Amino acid sequence: MTKLFLIKISDDYPERYWFRCTVLSGQDPGVFKQGIPLEEEVSIEFRVGSKPDAGRLLNYDFLFSDGPNFISPRFHRLLLDHDVQGLQFFDADVYMGEAKCHGYKVVNFTSKSKAFDESKSKSEPLLSYLPEGPALYTEIVLKENADTRVDLFRAEEDFTSMLAVARIKALCDAHQVGGLQFVEGVFKA
Repeated sequence: MTKLFLIKISDDYPERYWFRCTVLSGQDPGVFKQGIPLEEEVSIEFRVGSKPDAGRLLNYDFLFSDGPNFISPRFHRLLLDHDVQGLQFFDADVYMGEAKCHGYKVVNFTSKSKAFDESKSKSEPLLSYLPEGPALYTEIVLKENADTRVDLFRAEEDFTSMLAVARIKALCDAHQVGGLQFVEGVFKA
């Protein structure tokens, strides 16, 4: 049993650093949010929309796009060195202007699990005509102690939610991984 954290974009991650994603191998980018291993080969290209400050952008280890997320070579090595379970990696072609950056990896979460305390979390139907259909969570309270076999996974309740066990938060904090933050829940302001 372990404490869970939601993985979110860090507050200092600039909007101009969101990348455009093109899946060259033809898969729908949504396949990376299903929480399942992918068997087929994947080829993905990421391009930053505006001219970034490359030095500052390269300080981020977890990067965001209009498709899947991707990570720096440093973060990839850290995850491998600490035998982090629940991820699959694919090579990413990352471009800042015309310059190609090497060693970046697309991250695919390979499992999903129930993580929300349904009695305390609040949601509303995503589509008003499907009240029992998909839900939009307005407040998320995580289970106190989860029983998970992996370190990182997607929430069954909301496929966009990425979760980590306490060990991963500690690892990222200790190594100053940039671009993400760990939160204990999502609450209305």
